[in-house]
Amino acid sequence: MSQLPSFYVGDVVAFSNSTYHLPAPVTLKLPTNSTRGSVRYLLDSLQVLGSGSGLDLGPGIYLVRANYTLQFLVEVVYPQTTSSGWYFSGSLITFPSLIQVNSTVRYSLIGRSTFTVTGPANVTPDYVKQYLVTLSLPNGTLSSWIDQDAVATIPALIQVNSTVRYSLVGPSTFIVTVPAELTPDYVKQYLVTLSLPNGTLSSWIDQDAVATIPALIQVNSTVRYSLIGRSTFTVTGPANVTPDYVKQYLVVIDGNSSWMDQGSTVRLYREVGFPFNVKWVGTYNVSNGRVVNVNGPIVEKAVRVLSLVSLAEVVVPVGGAGGLAYALRRRTRSARTFVGKGELVLVNGVVAVVVEVRREDGRNVYYVDFG
Repeated sequence: MSQLPSFYVGDVVAFSNSTYHLPAPVTLKLPTNSTRGSVRYLLDSLQVLGSGSGLDLGPGIYLVRANYTLQFLVEVVYPQTTSSGWYFSGSLITFPSLIQVNSTVRYSLIGRSTFTVTGPANVTPDYVKQYLVTLSLPNGTLSSWIDQDAVATIPALIQVNSTVRYSLVGPSTFIVTVPAELTPDYVKQYLVTLSLPNGTLSSWIDQDAVATIPALIQVNSTVRYSLIGRSTFTVTGPANVTPDYVKQYLVVIDGNSSWMDQGSTVRLYREVGFPFNVKWVGTYNVSNGRVVNVNGPIVEKAVRVLSLVSLAEVVVPVGGAGGLAYALRRRTRSARTFVGKGELVLVNGVVAVVVEVRREDGRNVYYVDFG
């Protein structure tokens, strides 16, 4: 009982639940509270059992019961102030979630929001300092409370609708050290869709920028599309564009390549002197001077042939590496044309290759192989 507040019965120190014999009248001196450092007692109730009542007691025997309630001193240290108070054991202290310093600065509680009192205590709740950051964006104003020294993010894209947006120009982050009002730099962009022969191409392009249409669309090594008309335009709004293209094919004539429009024509012609002829071999197997349509890739090679029908006579069949061969003599000496080994010749309308040339009896003898 010694830790409870004492009181006096007359000049005698008394304690609660004690019985006293009073030979003469005395006054009961009772403190309503007693503070000892960070602990105090508050008078809760008083009972005086005996022949008298009140605090002025006459002679007699008395039982004095004084009940006190215990309190503790708790100090709460906030970011800019300190709050102290007496709390009963088991009391719950609730910390404010926000402490507003002014319109642009505040503290926000992090961690626990309550504290249970079990004894004297110094408590420092955990707060983070925050600043109000206001962004003036193309589509309105955005305000946010952001922690001190945190990294704030500016929206990289602001979507207005499916075909219009704003794209940030410059840094998209900054460190918050003070309240701020910012107006980030944005460029307006439009969705431009090109319907091309090989598919659809969509791109976001800056307002008033110059968009480029592909001049050539390569399908493969022998097929492509070539743009007809202008290859650029200024973007002033969302657009769906279908550029005009012509399909082209690679045409190779005697090793010379060129791209020609679908549906165009090409004349297969090489000038040769008598007694040579030209036969075109490849995509189209046609005679010299024929006109063919370009409806796909073309590869043609001019083959020079010599007709020996009027210049030679069959002498004797001989064995050939590729099949039946004949030795042909030139009939007249006046003909100056010489056919070399490996040349193609026509014999009675059949193409043959010269495999050997000999000089016999003053004449050229051509050995040909019909394959």
